[in-house]
Amino acid sequence: MSRFSRKGSTTPTKQVKLKLVQIEFWSAIRMGFMVNLALGVAIIVGFVAFWFILSSSSVNNLLSQVGVGEGGSLISLPQMVSYGFIVAIINIVAGTLLSGVLAMVYNLIARFTGGLAVGLTNN
Repeated sequence: MSRFSRKGSTTPTKQVKLKLVQIEFWSAIRMGFMVNLALGVAIIVGFVAFWFILSSSSVNNLLSQVGVGEGGSLISLPQMVSYGFIVAIINIVAGTLLSGVLAMVYNLIARFTGGLAVGLTNN
């Protein structure tokens, strides 16, 4: 029998039951801000990647032939980055506020229901 095997071990399994009865408001705000900040960076990178895809494809040439684009380009890179930046700022503000509101709603519901019960075992 191997030394690292668990079949022969007589260690009893421990089970712990925990309840999440409250989410700290400022911790939820901080975590929501950090998650939405990362999403904001991803949004800006996505907008830049979308611009590169459009500029390398024949979409700009097709739109300039129709008369929509000016000078063979539908939108410039600085304009696309600024649009992405605006969307990212709106996302960061709205997401941070929403995380705080959801923490307050959970705390209110947890007062009536007793919280979320979680069972953990040691295997």
